[in-house]
Formats: sequence, structure tokens, C-alpha cells
Amino acid sequence: MSVFFTLHLSLRTFARNKVRTSLTMLGIVIGVASVVTIIAIGGGASRLVEERVRSLGSNMIMVFPAAQSQGGVSMGGGSRITLTPQDAAAIQNEIEGVKAVSPVVQARGQVIYRDRNWLPRSIRGEGEDYLDVKDWPIVEGEFFTSEDVQAGRKVCVIGMTLLENLFPDESPVDKVIRIQGKPFRILGVLDRKGTSAGGEDQDDVVIVPWTTVKRVLQGSSFNNVDLLLVSSKNEADMTEVGEEVTALLRDRHHLSQDEDPDFNLLSMVDMVQTATQNARIMTTFLVIIASISLVVGGVGIMNIMLVSVV
Repeated sequence: MSVFFTLHLSLRTFARNKVRTSLTMLGIVIGVASVVTIIAIGGGASRLVEERVRSLGSNMIMVFPAAQSQGGVSMGGGSRITLTPQDAAAIQNEIEGVKAVSPVVQARGQVIYRDRNWLPRSIRGEGEDYLDVKDWPIVEGEFFTSEDVQAGRKVCVIGMTLLENLFPDESPVDKVIRIQGKPFRILGVLDRKGTSAGGEDQDDVVIVPWTTVKRVLQGSSFNNVDLLLVSSKNEADMTEVGEEVTALLRDRHHLSQDEDPDFNLLSMVDMVQTATQNARIMTTFLVIIASISLVVGGVGIMNIMLVSVV
């Protein structure tokens, strides 16, 4: 029996049983398409998660105060007052692989402009190098300078969410808003950042010099900051930079080798790897489920074809 005769016979059989042929082809197409689609969706989800995590900052390491304990009860991470502006200056000046450092002080308050008001998700006190740490461009106006930080001037930059809600029809640059009843002049507008990996709106923010937050919004001294943002020059050197930051802060805080550090480090590389790994695990799980469905469908198709041949 020649190959051409066999092919001709098969085509005649397919044509004689159009419904069975169509259903068989449909099962094969749906099974293969489902696996391919799930793999594509999983790969896209992994890239999306990685981009969202990277949007928090390029090559960034966050330094948090450690937890404080009272009566054997932990008060949670960041409850100790251990980080200072001098720590930020030392990291910037003494570690070669560091590109920029920004002290962070966080606050809350209502923002008012004329007859409009908005409660932003975050009012952040930052240093003059904040944009370099976060890799966040300005689309209008300018960022505050080191002189603004040193003088504790009442200036700020705002995110796109505040622009859309407080200044829908005009430029906000050089306009005066009120934060906790205090006047602040807007210097610029940050580019749109989007939501973070946790679903938070990163554009719903007001950035103020950290000294201004301490003096004007909190009414406290400059002895401590909430956390430090450290940016590495190269992503490949982040592990080494983290080790050097740890060693420097342990020395500055006079910690012995046996003492636990009074601070914690969180690297963006670790967050990216964790998020990507979780996305890949979920993708693998979905592919396994789709593959089982494909195998079951294939067995059913083989059974029908076997009956047909017999």
C-alpha cells in the first residue's frame, strides 16, 4: 500500500465523517492553544511583576531600623530609633559603590489648593538625591536642591495623581498648596510611575525636603530618620554594597560581633528574584494543569480514533 494511497484513503475517511473530524481537530487545537496561552500569560505576568518591583527604584537598597522589644514583646520592624542623617552622609562618602543616598521621613496630612482638597497616600520627606535613587524623572519644573534641604524650605514636588485632582486645568508649578495648614510652593511634577507590585498608587505622593517634614510637619529634631534609601552604581555590585553598608553601620552604631544589628536591609534584587520566582511557580502550576487536561483530551481522541479504525 503506497503512501499516496494511504493519504487519499485518510482524506476520504475524514470527508465522510465531517463532524467527528471537526470535533477531533477542535479538541487538539483547544488543548495545544490552552498550553501555549498559559505559558505566554505566565511569561507576561513574570515580566510585569518584575517591572512593577523595579519601578520602586533602580539598584536600590532600603535600610530600616530594627524592631524594639518591651517586656519581651516586639513592637515591629522600624520601631527603634537608630538611623540618623549622619549615617546617610557616611554611606554616601565612604562607600565607593554607592551612587546616591536619601534619608526618608514620612508624614500624613490633607493637601488643599483653593476650593479643592486631597488626602495623598504618602507625604515623604526626602533628600536632594531622591530622584537619582528612585530613577524618577521630572516632567515639569524642577526638584528641590541641597540648599532647600539644608534650609528646610517649604517647597515640594507632586505626583500625577495630585496633579489630576488638584490642578486639572492649569500648571501647578509655582502654585502654593497647604499641607497641614502650612503653605508649600510647588517646584515640579514627577513623571507617571504607576502602581507598585503591592497595588499602591506611587503617583499619589508629595515629596518635601526631609528637614522640612521634621521641622514644620512633625515639629521634632533632626536626630533621626525613618529609613535610608541607598542606590548602587551597578546592579551586579548590590550584594557587595549591602555588605559594606552593614559593616559601616555596625561600626558607627558601636555594635560588637555578638550583637544583633539595630537595622535591617532590603535589596530590590532580592525582591525582584522573589517576585519572579513566585510568578514562575504559578506559571508552572498552571502549565501542569493544562498539560493534564491535554493528555486526558488526547486519550479520549485516541480512543475514538481506535474505535473508528476497528
